[in-house]
Amino acid sequence: MDKLRKVLDFCIHHQTILGYSTVSLLTAASEHIFSSVVFKCPCNSENMLYGSVFLIVPAFILFLLGYMVNARTWRLLTGSCPPEKRRSCRLCGTCARYCLVLAPVTARALVAPLTWIAVALLGASFYECAASGNGLIKSFVCKDKGQECHNLLAKIPCNVKLLEKIPDELPSLQAQSQLIGWLLIASIMTVALISTCVSRCFSPVSYLQLKFWKIYLEKEQDLFQIKAKEHATKLAETNINCFFEATDPAPFQTPSNEDWRKISFLYTFDSEKQYYSMIHKYINTNRGENVKFGEEGQKRSVLGFVDETSANESGIALQPVLEEVSIKHGWFPNNPEILYEPENRYRLQFYGAADNGRCPCSNENFRYGLVFLFSPAFVLLVIGYFLNSKTWKLFTGCWVNPRKIFPRGNICHFFYVFGQITLNALVAPVMWLSVALLNGTFYECAMSGLKNPAYLHAVCHSKSAKCFEELHKVACDKSSMPFSESDELKRTLQAQSQILGWCVIVTTALLSLLATCCASCQSKVSHLQLMFWRVYTEKEKEQLEQIFQLYATKLSERNLKCFFENKEPEAIPLPAFQAWEDASQLYSFSGSKQHYSTIHRLVEEGQKEINEERETMLDIVDRREIP
Repeated sequence: MDKLRKVLDFCIHHQTILGYSTVSLLTAASEHIFSSVVFKCPCNSENMLYGSVFLIVPAFILFLLGYMVNARTWRLLTGSCPPEKRRSCRLCGTCARYCLVLAPVTARALVAPLTWIAVALLGASFYECAASGNGLIKSFVCKDKGQECHNLLAKIPCNVKLLEKIPDELPSLQAQSQLIGWLLIASIMTVALISTCVSRCFSPVSYLQLKFWKIYLEKEQDLFQIKAKEHATKLAETNINCFFEATDPAPFQTPSNEDWRKISFLYTFDSEKQYYSMIHKYINTNRGENVKFGEEGQKRSVLGFVDETSANESGIALQPVLEEVSIKHGWFPNNPEILYEPENRYRLQFYGAADNGRCPCSNENFRYGLVFLFSPAFVLLVIGYFLNSKTWKLFTGCWVNPRKIFPRGNICHFFYVFGQITLNALVAPVMWLSVALLNGTFYECAMSGLKNPAYLHAVCHSKSAKCFEELHKVACDKSSMPFSESDELKRTLQAQSQILGWCVIVTTALLSLLATCCASCQSKVSHLQLMFWRVYTEKEKEQLEQIFQLYATKLSERNLKCFFENKEPEAIPLPAFQAWEDASQLYSFSGSKQHYSTIHRLVEEGQKEINEERETMLDIVDRREIP
């Protein structure tokens, strides 16, 4: 039962990420069905049109569906310019407001389309068909090979035997597709990370308050559904009974049209007043008597989750694109966080061995091998930044409060903390590179296509002249060299890769040991106290999560009860903005005072200026913060 409870808690806590992952998984499965069952390349002059339609049109349809299933789209459009107010609607202002709100909606709607395109490019079927009918690609692939190559190229997707006549061209098209796919994934992750960091940097609230805010909205949404059903049931029973019994209805308090309209406004932030939703704002402003109820304040992109039905922890809408692409092609499991857990880091070996890539065995070998070697590592690095709560604790609100990352003008503090985050994020990328090098496939493909004269002379020493010309074909066993030479070259490249892989592992392990030893030697607290410290941070994390849930439930229940029953709100004590900001500061160690966390220091000292003394060996306090 305990395990089942943990699974349920995990699903509830990460319901948005799981939801987007489900959408991405269904998209990936649909692409697989389309490419293997429905898709049949015509292998004629229509290749370009046919392949492009299967690549782009489903993505566009999924993009439109993304708008349709997003609650914020309809919250923006419903009743935004009714007939009686049509004359007062200003075109410029309305368009600007729509664009501002639709930007995050568009980012979320792009999840499924980008998943489709990325998976389709890695699968290469659609691109292969489209590219085989493209005039520019035909001219490039069939350069100096005559008209027969142009005619055969369009028929290759339907007849694999034609590869014997032009053996290098189809793998080249597949290589181009997969290279574009990985570049697309890397670009998406980079843009997602940068945009999320910038959005968090401009956040008007602190990390812990943002965390509580999202929990509150989840509770409010759940309780709203329950309260609305109860209220609707009572109203329906009253009306039906009065209809059949021909009696007058008893007074029944229900929100008016104006009440519903006011709580349906898109959320605007006001730094002087602490409201967590439009219902919360409505209850605390005399039921929205302010005539500017729906206009005052500012729209902040980082607070866009307020208008959604639920919210995830990091605000990442594009992460599932990578996850499902990786699941389909065997790169790593659907929960990337396990790669960063100490007991599961070596599971990456299994996924690294399950590679679907195929070396093109052409002049593209070098680029192809390097992309497959380093692109997944880069994507894992970006995921490492995403999964580390310290990243968001550092960046959240840093524009509003620059002293958070540059205390007293100390620029080195930011690079020190960011360096710790980077070291943690490097775990999975280094493991990927190590396993990939030990496997040898990507290195063999890349180095067989290297055209450096010195390298070629070193590898092809005492070999036949064909080694210089056909080294790129060794990875596919297609060279015309004697089998002994080809096999020896292949073993040599694999040996180089494995030696390099072991060097990376040994170097990483040695550096990790030395860094840990240095940090432990410089520690100003004992080993047993550090053990107690870790236990305390775990317990504080559990207690804080429970308190968040408790107060979020209390506040949402009060707000919804006041809305549906037209009652005055009771006072519920909550931390002020500054208290949230102080509690969200990165932990700093002071040798003269024994505080085990930022909250511990805040409780004992109150809201005072935070001591800037920091020590390397105590970064575990922030690293084990609320995930």
